[in-house]
Amino acid sequence: MLRSLIKIVKYQEELTAIQNIRIQVFQQEQGVSAELEFDGLDATATHLLAYFNGQPVGTARIRNLVAGTAKIERLAVLPEARNQGIGRELMLAALELVAKQEDHLITVHAQEYIKGLYEELGFTQIGNEFQEAGITHVKMMKQLESINKSQLRRQFIHHRQSLSNPEWQTKSKAICQQLQSSSLFTKAQTILAYFSFKQEPDLKVLFDHNKQWGFPRCQGKSLVWHLWQPGDELAIGKYGIYEPFIEASTIEPQEVDIILVPAVACDRQGYRLGYGAGYYDRLLSSPEWQNIITVGVVFDFAYITEVPKDIWDIQLDFICTEHQLVASKTF
Repeated sequence: MLRSLIKIVKYQEELTAIQNIRIQVFQQEQGVSAELEFDGLDATATHLLAYFNGQPVGTARIRNLVAGTAKIERLAVLPEARNQGIGRELMLAALELVAKQEDHLITVHAQEYIKGLYEELGFTQIGNEFQEAGITHVKMMKQLESINKSQLRRQFIHHRQSLSNPEWQTKSKAICQQLQSSSLFTKAQTILAYFSFKQEPDLKVLFDHNKQWGFPRCQGKSLVWHLWQPGDELAIGKYGIYEPFIEASTIEPQEVDIILVPAVACDRQGYRLGYGAGYYDRLLSSPEWQNIITVGVVFDFAYITEVPKDIWDIQLDFICTEHQLVASKTF
């Protein structure tokens, strides 16, 4: 699986790498003039570089406009590194950096063809399309979530990824044991699950049980669920997550008994801290999905008293850790 490394860099020290990427993407591919591309603002901006196999393949810069407002721009990824989620990783790193600087309003001028990426990250289009450097753009803005949410997400993902492989597997198998010994699991015929990402609890022990298993595929801002059984081939999605092929049969909500929901952390009330893209909140808020039993799956250290909540966050029915399966709601 592709792994990228994002670094904050000093412009003068990495000038050649930054310029090479932007020249290839903006000037050679898109025909932007050097005068517009190199606008004299780089020296006072904050720059990010994305590396793969030690080579710089993507870049972005951040400029502070007025107090509390920042602009992310010059997002570029070389052709050979595209469709691997590197642009998204650059944006996530930029958003986290801006949050630490206590700027709470972010603006971008997004090329029209890629505005879907920004929408997935919570940006909203402001006004109509316009031309910039001869290319169709849209202005988009995002109000940053609570810094506490961002800090918690970073903390728990780091803790999870610091687990040794034997410890991760032992904890994952304990979670699987909790699930498979429950009446929820034994009575269910069709279960929606996930493939472990960034050392989420690994549920593969469960997949050999005689159930109908469904797994998500990202399609725009939605999750589409497909049938999968051990032995079926998998694709790698745009975020680097394994997913069924688009040709696999789909599963409709009325067929589903349980959804095993991945999370960064969950709290005692059943609220979930996810990755911030809102896929599961959008899914579970849809009327056709609201009455399906949901089980948040986390390690014990990520089962906490309370996670920061937004008005759109959806409460889960159960939380499962390696030591307990707990009802969050009264049934």
